[in-house]
Amino acid sequence: MRFRRLITGSVLFALAATACREDDSIGPGAGGTRAHVTSDPPGARIRVDDRNTNQVTPDTIRGLNGQHDITVVLVDSLDTTYGYNARIDFPGTDTTFDIHGPLLLRCFEPLCYREVFRYRAGNRVRFATNPAGAIFLEDGTGGMGLLWPGTTSNTYVSGGFPVVAGMMLGDTVALGAYDTNYFAGRPAPTVSEGEDSIAVEQTAWVLPPSTLLQLRTVRGIRIDQHLIATARVEDVVVMRLVFTNITAEPLYQTVDPVVAATGATLSAGYIGFVLDPDIGTPTDDAASYDPELDMVFAYDARFEELNFGGGFNRRPALIGMRVLDSPPGTNVVLSAWIGQLTDVSMDWRAGQSEGIGWLNLSGTQPFQPVHADPRIGHLPPSPGDIRLSATAGPLVLAPGDSAAITIAIVLAEPAADSYDSGLTLDPGDPTDVTRRLYTVAANLRERALAAEALMASFR
Repeated sequence: MRFRRLITGSVLFALAATACREDDSIGPGAGGTRAHVTSDPPGARIRVDDRNTNQVTPDTIRGLNGQHDITVVLVDSLDTTYGYNARIDFPGTDTTFDIHGPLLLRCFEPLCYREVFRYRAGNRVRFATNPAGAIFLEDGTGGMGLLWPGTTSNTYVSGGFPVVAGMMLGDTVALGAYDTNYFAGRPAPTVSEGEDSIAVEQTAWVLPPSTLLQLRTVRGIRIDQHLIATARVEDVVVMRLVFTNITAEPLYQTVDPVVAATGATLSAGYIGFVLDPDIGTPTDDAASYDPELDMVFAYDARFEELNFGGGFNRRPALIGMRVLDSPPGTNVVLSAWIGQLTDVSMDWRAGQSEGIGWLNLSGTQPFQPVHADPRIGHLPPSPGDIRLSATAGPLVLAPGDSAAITIAIVLAEPAADSYDSGLTLDPGDPTDVTRRLYTVAANLRERALAAEALMASFR
């Protein structure tokens, strides 16, 4: 008799490598139930109740009786660990259980992210990549996700997050800033380094944590992330994000049995990116827009970060997020808001307040006050801990469908003699090209235009 066991909510989170213990491995000749263990990708170590079996997937474990934890672990070349876990009560009779699942990396706390992130640099920007799925994230507790210039410890970003919103399973769904518990990294990122450039490719799934699987929540989207930075275009990192509906794929359904075999369609969908800029101290930043460039940006409201080095303490850079390319037939939506981590009224949460997220990311009802230009969302009335979002939609992602968006993260110091360090600069009307901030941000606009040269890298 043969049984097939799918891996459900017991997917491994951040696994630590464990030492082999040869003396207590399970022998292949024992009687009892067999477990045929496979994984995607194959080649992962198989452990039973934390005991080494000296076997790798695909292979069969024999002599099982009673409840056992089957743990499958793969460590990549960067010493990052992916895996899954299945707890099964084996009857001890002459039967075979088929155990199969995807190898994933999940993090639920800052320490985990801090252990797996890596800094990259292809020009003066030094930025964190995280195989668990977030980008520009060191640990999310403040800054350190992006440093500029890269030779300093001047911090500009606390975290960056691919986002998707829409209607799915009869409800409104949306990822928000810091919904990192919904990301599951897949093996294994690839890094291509040249003399003056770097390219990173990595994949993550949008997968609800096991405690939220029964909710009608955002799920079943694969995000393929491609990042490029080069000294040919200084102070720019370009990302191409490809969102694919995988709800009907059998491999995804092994970890999300709530979804029907036919999958689930995302309608009224928006895809994009949320950036949490922390220009030094996070609570004194301001936000504005350059709608002609499809760019939202942040700046230190007083242009004064006394802890910054390299001579930038009185001229901290502005940081922008520009949409370079979006799916045909969609509109770009830009927004900004002041995050309130203790109040879901602004920083919405997947599994809690996803309707708010869809309203904001779709531009249907951004936080108030709102600018009259449809390309522009909320106008934060005062400096604070700013969030930025750039999305494109509406679109439909049926099972198997994909859509892509290309976004540039751009930094530039303020134009000389255009501002007064120590005095708060009001952002003004984002459509007014005569406003003072438009002149201050001249270098940022120049860098944002230069980012177009990297588009050819994705074709």
